[in-house]
Amino acid sequence: DKSYHINRILIHPTNPDIVYVAAVGAVFGPGGDRGVYKTTDGGKSWKLVLKGDEDTGADDLVMAAADPNLMWATMYQRRRTQCCFNGGGPGSGLFKSTDGGETWTKVTNGLPEGDLGRMAVDVYRRSANILYV
Repeated sequence: DKSYHINRILIHPTNPDIVYVAAVGAVFGPGGDRGVYKTTDGGKSWKLVLKGDEDTGADDLVMAAADPNLMWATMYQRRRTQCCFNGGGPGSGLFKSTDGGETWTKVTNGLPEGDLGRMAVDVYRRSANILYV
């Protein structure tokens, strides 16, 4: 109800009732429905499968073409106020799922150390071993 902004919609390649959304949340202020949501009934109900915090929402999603259970999501911590914009922080990161988005693990290998900002992600269609962030 309070996702406010959806950055990505991802439809399962063989079952159109399975859909994922990357919800960033409200532009101004904390809270809202932030994270990756999944439906298995064509949008009648939604389940939060990757949760951010009050300032962190899901920014991008990608699914491996050869294996739809293999997915990556980027989370983006940000807060905008009347005077300022905080774009990035410890809530930002890259996450991987190997079970169709039911569980996620944070990926740190190959990424810079410290706080991260907004990231886009894509996987090579012929090989899920090649990922660009």
